[in-house]
Amino acid sequence: MSKIHIPFLPAFKLPMLEGTKTMTSRTRQYGNPGDRFTAWGATFEIREVSHLLLSTVRDKFFTQEGFTNPGEFVSVWEKLHPIKGFDPDQAVYTHSFRKETP
Repeated sequence: MSKIHIPFLPAFKLPMLEGTKTMTSRTRQYGNPGDRFTAWGATFEIREVSHLLLSTVRDKFFTQEGFTNPGEFVSVWEKLHPIKGFDPDQAVYTHSFRKETP
């Protein structure tokens, strides 16, 4: 178990603190199950790390990513990755997490 750092956009503060955003997809693996990170003054624990296609995240996990529809997920991904954009066949690491209670 390690203390790690995962950066998040300010728009995710409330969804993370409320527990509606419970997953983040990244082009590299940031941690392992049991690792903890701090964001917005709260501590979160990684529960699971998976290797999935972006299309799978878009279609099945957009809600866990903090979005209300798949298009929102794609739009933010494209803004964060302006060169490569959204490639549905790209494999990414999903990090499922939960907010720890004090």
